[in-house]
Amino acid sequence: MTEQHNEDIERVGMPCISKADQLSKHITGRIISGQWKPGQLMASERQLAAEFGMSRAIVRESVTQLVGKGVLQSRHGQGTRVCNPMAHLFDEHFGDLPQDSYELQLAVLEMRTVIDGEAAWYFCQRASAEEMQMLVSEFERMGQRRLHAMTPLERAKADLTFHMLIAEHCHQILIISLAQLLYSKFFNAIYGVLGRTHRRTGGYPPHIEEQHRNIFQAICSRDAETARLAAEQHILTTRQTLEQLEPGRQG
Repeated sequence: MTEQHNEDIERVGMPCISKADQLSKHITGRIISGQWKPGQLMASERQLAAEFGMSRAIVRESVTQLVGKGVLQSRHGQGTRVCNPMAHLFDEHFGDLPQDSYELQLAVLEMRTVIDGEAAWYFCQRASAEEMQMLVSEFERMGQRRLHAMTPLERAKADLTFHMLIAEHCHQILIISLAQLLYSKFFNAIYGVLGRTHRRTGGYPPHIEEQHRNIFQAICSRDAETARLAAEQHILTTRQTLEQLEPGRQG
């Protein structure tokens, strides 16, 4: 039996992968890589067909497959969006937790130490030049806002916008998914720190601006390890500030 004949037999035994299945793998790969983010609106059927060089019928079949698997969500008149792969777990188990709980805010800040550190590291490694410019612009906007009096609510929004930009553009699907799902809890934790500090001192924790700058400068230098450490230190210090504001509730 010739070598060519052996190869022909192997090909016959191989499963045939349809074009729709191939496209589904391409789409899933982009989602896993963080190129397409949870919540992101997909391009139109026509645009996807042109991009991948396939017919609209194949695109439609692929999208239908992924909707059925829970990878995509399609709503009439609203287009198709990428699903957050962890959403069902959080909706089921964490949806009813009290948002302003001191204990929950501490737990969230503990989690953020890990998430923010890793997000900063991956952003340094994977962010495009365009995404880096987005961070520069946001950091500049944050600095401009601080020139004016800001309420704790406004300050918390500006703070979290900066951190979420890093997380959502770090090209790591699990970090992006967790950051999105924990957004409201992240917000309540930082608002809790800023609000408590402002009520007691009339100002805000002095470390925040300097530590934001440390994170920003390390990321702009693409220094992943320094960026990770700076982000971790920032959240750790914020958590310690919250503990100091509620000394009777520790332990």
